[in-house]
Amino acid sequence: MFPLVINLRVLSSAAPNEDGKLAILFAAGFAMALAALACRPKPLVQLHPAGWLLLLFLALVASAVLWTPNPVDGCVRLAIWISASLCFLAALVGSRDSGTWMEWFHRSSVASALAFSCLFWLDYVRYFLSASRDPWVLFSPIGHVNFTGDVLAIWLPLLLYSAGERSLPRTLRLTAWLCAISLGAVLCLAASRSALGGLGAGALLVCLLLARRIAKTWRSAAAPIATVLTALLLGLLLYLLLPMPFRPIHRLADTLEGRSAPSWPAQDAAAADAVSREPSPPLAGLWSQPWLATRLGPRVPIYAASCAMIADAPLAGHGTGSFRSVYPAYAQRFPGFRDPLGSSGSYATNPHNLVLQIATEDGLPATLLFLLLYAWIALRTVRGALAGRLGAAAAFTAWGVAAGLFGSLFSHTFFNPASLFVMAIASGLLWVQCRTTRTRGATPYKRPARQSQTSRTTGARGTTTLRLGMGIRLGGLTLALALALPALVWLVSQHELGVARAAAPGSARSRDHFARALAWNPRCDRAALGLARHAMLTHQAAQAAQRVEELLRYHPHSAVAYRTLALASMQLGDRDRTRGALKELLRLSPGDRQARNLLERLDAVELNRANRVSSEDPVTR
Repeated sequence: MFPLVINLRVLSSAAPNEDGKLAILFAAGFAMALAALACRPKPLVQLHPAGWLLLLFLALVASAVLWTPNPVDGCVRLAIWISASLCFLAALVGSRDSGTWMEWFHRSSVASALAFSCLFWLDYVRYFLSASRDPWVLFSPIGHVNFTGDVLAIWLPLLLYSAGERSLPRTLRLTAWLCAISLGAVLCLAASRSALGGLGAGALLVCLLLARRIAKTWRSAAAPIATVLTALLLGLLLYLLLPMPFRPIHRLADTLEGRSAPSWPAQDAAAADAVSREPSPPLAGLWSQPWLATRLGPRVPIYAASCAMIADAPLAGHGTGSFRSVYPAYAQRFPGFRDPLGSSGSYATNPHNLVLQIATEDGLPATLLFLLLYAWIALRTVRGALAGRLGAAAAFTAWGVAAGLFGSLFSHTFFNPASLFVMAIASGLLWVQCRTTRTRGATPYKRPARQSQTSRTTGARGTTTLRLGMGIRLGGLTLALALALPALVWLVSQHELGVARAAAPGSARSRDHFARALAWNPRCDRAALGLARHAMLTHQAAQAAQRVEELLRYHPHSAVAYRTLALASMQLGDRDRTRGALKELLRLSPGDRQARNLLERLDAVELNRANRVSSEDPVTR
């Protein structure tokens, strides 16, 4: 499953951050969990306290689906969390009880890296360096790449672990080392600064944890250290030899909006005084700091608006998977912190921050539970390091987990299923390695099976265990089917949507596929807007207005929907509805000059009409 999750894109017409990888992620999570349970002599009947934290977190995420504005998106997001949790469980159980599982993990990781490298560099040479193609369509330092760069920061340490594992065949270790060089170059080329920063922060953390052990056993550590350093340095050298430059993080905002500087914080005293009298988001003093705006760039207004979302629903959140539908109501609300990327009506689909994503959708209690779980893992890691039990395996997995957590604070790392998949595996490996590794190597142990007197004499205990195991397997299959249904509906809807958008605008083919997408997912705003635009192109303004009004019942914060409603109402000659739609559009996008000009022209027409009527009235005259 590992190569498929990393490399496969089912929907080529959709964004690479998520979409097609969902189907493979779901299959991978449940298949790995069921395989791990099938390999055990008895089912898991006792849960660690951290397991209860995870179950309670999933329960809160599941309950938040009940009030989300888009239930299909909520169920898909819930399925992602459950699939990742099952991947965590599979890595924990498999690495603890089976050496074969770890061997296949190394093989699948190296095979994934080899496939990734071949596909990536083949596309790089064939397409992105050709004169007829803009390389920045899929290559960007903020992670908008064909194969997302955020997953590489978590995956690279695991690949270096495979390269340094002496129990593996030499050919496999050499392949892992070469692939690590390739992934290092791709990281520099395509990953975000948060991913690179996370990789550096994780390396520093591991060095601090292993400082005492390296000082004592530096001779045995020389080979792994040389493997890591040579792979990273050669990867950096390969990047420097490539003709692709590294552009600053604010490139996307400047390209889309044509502005040379962000609109926050206020640049002079007069503007600052004017902004101070306007509504401000929570922690406005922090978001106004120049040093923060310089380093985070367009992230600042997204974080500020997300904090306002949290303040309005701190306990239960706005619903799982609701960020894309609710965020537009906050993106332009605060004059000093307006999102520059949202002025055109195309808003962020996630806050680019793990803590804010969970808090806005599922509330602060769910966020606290999630952070407590990783705090527990961090505590185990530190205790293992102090006790001298942090071996090479734990060091590399701790490096990957630390890189992922750091990157998730500034990017959409955990919003990406591939990153979440690798992060779950790394977390499960780290949980086991911090407990089972010893000073002279990473040798997993097997817990002795506790047998009762009943099981020794009558075998009744074994019968009960078998039945319980079958119940767990059947329950897992039922849960897999229940979670796969909304995900399948979502995938089919997205496929129909992609076909419709690829067809000629205004054609019958486009209309039919938009209608099918809406039939599969009745709250798909893109499909509803596509049908409305088709109606406009075919001079059916009344049908377009009706379609948009139905859409606004589920997505009341869609600026694009209000713009479409205003244009349709103008064609119908309905001035009141046109004025209302333009006012709502300006509320969501105050910087929309076209909407403001239309509203001013409409007011001027109404004023001239009123003056004409007044001049013709005999009483007034």
